[in-house]
Amino acid sequence: MHNRTSSQKALQLPMTPMIDVVCLLLIFFLVVFNPEKVQSGLDASSTSGSGQPFPAAVGIGITAHGYTLQGLPASLQRIDSRLAHLARFDAPIPIHVTCTYDSTHSQLVKLLDTCVKNKMHTISISAPPSGR
Repeated sequence: MHNRTSSQKALQLPMTPMIDVVCLLLIFFLVVFNPEKVQSGLDASSTSGSGQPFPAAVGIGITAHGYTLQGLPASLQRIDSRLAHLARFDAPIPIHVTCTYDSTHSQLVKLLDTCVKNKMHTISISAPPSGR
């Protein structure tokens, strides 16, 4: 008859060297992995389901003198028509709103109402320091 305890000992593998190898592999991959290379391969100007390119984001500015769209002066009606056009794309398009310190609250509210009307819900709002 075979002794069961001796055969079980022969089958056991030492775990310490295996754990050391796993830790070394983990450290190696953490050091080698470079997220900038992965992100640089992404195409920010991808297309919607219809095959038309859409912008990665829309920049809207609010000043005391009115609105800007992508850095160019625009009326609220022009912004509304542009957002209505962009709403037809499948993917959500972020809206970046920049308000100057002399813009009014009502201008921002009107713009936000226009964004919601066109089903644009990914909106960020920022304001530069007043410098006062």
